[in-house]
Amino acid sequence: MNQTSTEAIPSVSVVVPCYNAAATIEDCMRSVQAQTRNDWELIVVDDGSHDNSRTVVLDLAQRDPRIRLHAQANAGPAAARNCGVGLARGGIVAFLDSDDRWDADHLALATAMLAADPALGVAFARCRILSDNGLPTGQRTRAWTNGVAIADILAGNPTATCSSLVVRKAVFETVGGMRDDMVHAEDQEWLFRVVRNGWRLQSHNKATVGYRTSTGGLSANVERMFSGWRTFVQHARTLEPEMVARELPRARAAMHLYFARRMIRDGRFGVRPIAHVAQAVCAAPRVLLTSPAAVFTIACAAVTGTVAPTVTHSIVMSIGKMRHA
Repeated sequence: MNQTSTEAIPSVSVVVPCYNAAATIEDCMRSVQAQTRNDWELIVVDDGSHDNSRTVVLDLAQRDPRIRLHAQANAGPAAARNCGVGLARGGIVAFLDSDDRWDADHLALATAMLAADPALGVAFARCRILSDNGLPTGQRTRAWTNGVAIADILAGNPTATCSSLVVRKAVFETVGGMRDDMVHAEDQEWLFRVVRNGWRLQSHNKATVGYRTSTGGLSANVERMFSGWRTFVQHARTLEPEMVARELPRARAAMHLYFARRMIRDGRFGVRPIAHVAQAVCAAPRVLLTSPAAVFTIACAAVTGTVAPTVTHSIVMSIGKMRHA
């Protein structure tokens, strides 16, 4: 099902992939409607939902001609985003996941950055981490106001989530879309290609994205995320073999520490996060010299958390190095 608008061609196309998001999609869409910059269209790509997500979207679309719904068979989030980009009429594309939300100035700040720097391909924001039920956790992602190097992307996703990305449509013409054969790290792989092709990637300092994280099935998710990262590395190696060979030990250590932090943050202590810390040290022993506080804190938290989880969680979350990205 498609709905078309008789409005003038928008400057910004907001793409929202949606799959069984009836509980959160309205809040997500209303955060777009609340933007201080209002020359946008909102394209919701329903990726084969079997709840009433489409009904919620259509209810808002009937009252706002800037909203369009496109329904397709389930093909995954990357394919849904690529579909939305193909439908976009604006010269700028902004992504927002259906369980996340923006502050009112999100689009205005990001598009101002793009307007000021023709070489900037992707502007992104810091994120406030939300709990399953949408409440702030007090955590925020770090800023990358000096830009992101290609080696930084190998070692993690500086943008944290697609919901923070505001992109020139010309970038997609240069590098193509996200790989729809990847379920995890597909945005990381895409960003790698973006920077490799000469586009700059940079954030502003304000947290304008509410990024909801889920703790459900965490162990399985971490393993799938790590598998996705390894697939990304394989693709990156075909493009930049020398750089990947040089940077991979540091990147592998960083990813192991990230997964250990993530487990601890969500209340999973003991053997599994300790194993990730050990693998980080084995991958790049210099991590003991460059990030001793992080290694020590994560290892201690993984052990003491089994005895005093609440206290350990509070301490870990108060340390800047335990934050996302």
